[in-house]
Amino acid sequence: MSVPDPTNALETTPLNPFHNPWREQSPWRIIRPLSVAFLATAIAGVIGPNFLLATLCKHYYDGREGLDPDSLTISNPLCQISHLQVQAGTNQSRLNLCRNVVALIVFPRLSAWSDRRGRKPILKIAAGFTLVSLTLQWCVQHFWRWFPVPTFILAGCLDLSAVVFQLGVLAIADSTCRRTVNTSYLFVASYLFTALGSYVGSELAKRGLSTLAAVYVPLYLVFFIWTWFVSETLPYSERDKATEVHNEKTDSRRKTLLYYGNPLQPLAALLSPAHRRIKIAMVIFAAACALEDTFYQTSQYVTLLYIEYRFKWTSIQLGKMQAASAAVSLVMVCIAPFILRELEKRRNPVTQDIHVLRTAAFWTASLATIKALAGSVAPFVVAHVLLGLRAVADSPHKSVAMALAPSAAAGQVLGALEMAVTLVKIPASTVLVRMYSWTVYTNPAAVLWIICFGEWIAFAFFLALWV
Repeated sequence: MSVPDPTNALETTPLNPFHNPWREQSPWRIIRPLSVAFLATAIAGVIGPNFLLATLCKHYYDGREGLDPDSLTISNPLCQISHLQVQAGTNQSRLNLCRNVVALIVFPRLSAWSDRRGRKPILKIAAGFTLVSLTLQWCVQHFWRWFPVPTFILAGCLDLSAVVFQLGVLAIADSTCRRTVNTSYLFVASYLFTALGSYVGSELAKRGLSTLAAVYVPLYLVFFIWTWFVSETLPYSERDKATEVHNEKTDSRRKTLLYYGNPLQPLAALLSPAHRRIKIAMVIFAAACALEDTFYQTSQYVTLLYIEYRFKWTSIQLGKMQAASAAVSLVMVCIAPFILRELEKRRNPVTQDIHVLRTAAFWTASLATIKALAGSVAPFVVAHVLLGLRAVADSPHKSVAMALAPSAAAGQVLGALEMAVTLVKIPASTVLVRMYSWTVYTNPAAVLWIICFGEWIAFAFFLALWV
């Protein structure tokens, strides 16, 4: 008779095996401070690439007689020359490249580090770096003569808001056995406060970037201070037992300089479950998530290009379509906790979460097929808007990953999963977008069919996932 691995949730119970009912903690003690962070980063996100172009414009015209650089804005015709636009595009590409490198190298290691040091210390570090990032953006806005444009790229690289969200998910999983439902509350807060921040930011931006910065920097400072007063969520006594068992299996490997210096080393966490069946399920789940996220994100961008070219839509019409899709996603995220709470009453919550993922993957693949077959604009737009219904599966993506992971390595596995998705998404989306530009004049729907095929492959992987 095989002895179950005490570090894996699925080999003991579908719930947290080290969960103590007396230590059940409310997720809102974590969600409340994170809501302030979501609001601040959403307000700061309004700045966008236009700010970069305006800053370059001020540097370009600095020192010209009869011209005040501080009065130049993005709407000024002087800032619309091709030289500045090319320079802004180059710097934006550098910023995106730096962010991708940070996401691949730093994010998974911080998540793994939180398994050993605790969620709260790493949360304070990530919040501190993000606060520095937002402060640097403010400095570049107000003191642009002293801070060159590369400072803005540095500020973007220091933004660890994605790690803050990830640590929030892990902290909720540590403090409760109701992973899926309580994580869905975090997604509700994320969607609501991001939408609110975008609206508030757009209104404040009309008064100037100085007003914008005067709001989002103090807000994030409040969040950073709040993190020092949030009590630790890790049940250390139970986690120490799990860590001892997990370390007995991993420390037997020879740790060399090549092992620590390997940038892909965090991916090894996907093979951390001891049981062969769970290990196979983890690999299948990682492949399914990588494919689904890659083709979904690429589809969002290609859809806008396709409608603009094929049906001659304006940017205002495209904006309304995107707003409708975002509204559907927001509604689904808000009602997701009630749906998941009913499913949680079943015998095995993890199995029910997998059913939700399969349903969402089937829905996404079906709508991708409708887009590829659509000959008129109406079914195409309806399919794109209804794609927001898949947002109900946001929380199960996280909870299934943590259920498959050893309890002592939840951060490692979640970080490795995000790394795998990023490694697939960056090159695949780049190739698909370039392929669309090559085929747009001959067969513009070719890339839509490739995306459709990829979504069905992702659905097949979710069908093969069984625990």
